Amino acid sequence: MIPPLDTALDELRSYLQAQPVTFEGLPGEIAREWVTQDGRNKVEILPKGDPNDNETLRQFARAVQDVEPNAIGGPIAILESGRTVIRAFFEAGFWALASITILLWVVLRRFVDVLLTLIPLLMAAS
Repeated sequence: MIPPLDTALDELRSYLQAQPVTFEGLPGEIAREWVTQDGRNKVEILPKGDPNDNETLRQFARAVQDVEPNAIGGPIAILESGRTVIRAFFEAGFWALASITILLWVVLRRFVDVLLTLIPLLMAAS
């Protein structure tokens, strides 16, 4: 019972010995994740500071996009989706105000009445 255990422990010791890591020594499935078909290498970078802080992520995403405009990843997706949502809210607000103005004009038919209705609405929105 002891000789097979010694053999298994020797194998385990040899597996746990540190060796230099080279690109050629990596398994193919790992290498394919980090190198494209045309030979370009994938680079992964992380923000310095608290990754849960929105301002840190914004600064990081802007810095990355300054260097590589085609960069992708979590912080850039968060930044761009935030811009999209804000732009959509502004556009929806504009179209809603325009629709309300047209409907008020059709119903009230007096410019003064339309203004008297819209001014409190605009004051409440700001």
